[in-house]
Amino acid sequence: MNKHNSVSTYTFDEIFDSISGYFETNPGLSNELVIAREDYFRLTGKLNETDTSFTNRMNSFLLWFTFDWKCSDSLKSPFDHFKQSVFKGTTTSINGELITDIEEHVHSLFDTKKLTDQYAVVKDLYGKKKYEIVQPDYLYGSPKGTYFETRLFKINGHYRFSNYFIQHPLEVKKDIHKACKQLFKKGDSIKPFLIHLHSYHTKWERYRNINIKSIYHFDKSIPEAK
Repeated sequence: MNKHNSVSTYTFDEIFDSISGYFETNPGLSNELVIAREDYFRLTGKLNETDTSFTNRMNSFLLWFTFDWKCSDSLKSPFDHFKQSVFKGTTTSINGELITDIEEHVHSLFDTKKLTDQYAVVKDLYGKKKYEIVQPDYLYGSPKGTYFETRLFKINGHYRFSNYFIQHPLEVKKDIHKACKQLFKKGDSIKPFLIHLHSYHTKWERYRNINIKSIYHFDKSIPEAK
């Protein structure tokens, strides 16, 4: 069998729904979700439900909450709580064998190196590693050379995209690439930079008539768009 045609037992959406469902039934995590949402949109810029990217950004937020948020009572991530419930046997809608692969997913900026009907090859701009993705539907129609943020999950032996894409304008790709190289050289995490890019992206979607260099503010000689 061609490895690109194999189908995973679980889809990403099934795993995502299982984790989200657990949060909804856990009062402590439901409260944390409200607090985290306020903090996330304070950092990245508020969106209206009528904005075209609202669903995309909400999916990004939910994954940020799942893996990166630290709960106030335990300093553990919501995923840590979910994982504990799986191994205790109180959550049975997801196979415990997938937990490690899901936890060790790749969250970064990516560049598409190859795209076919069945698979794609993308390169992590920060870690510099290449990944082969099955069923790369999200990439179809994307401008060639666009840098994008998402998360890659290894499900049943195959990498798959998560359910959100934040695509940054081609005009600033050199600036983004340079910043990634500097972060890697220093050994700094890319995650704060990704959140910073979210805030730029929010402004860019709202103010397309403003100089892109004022929105993605890497050049200090240009006034920043507020």
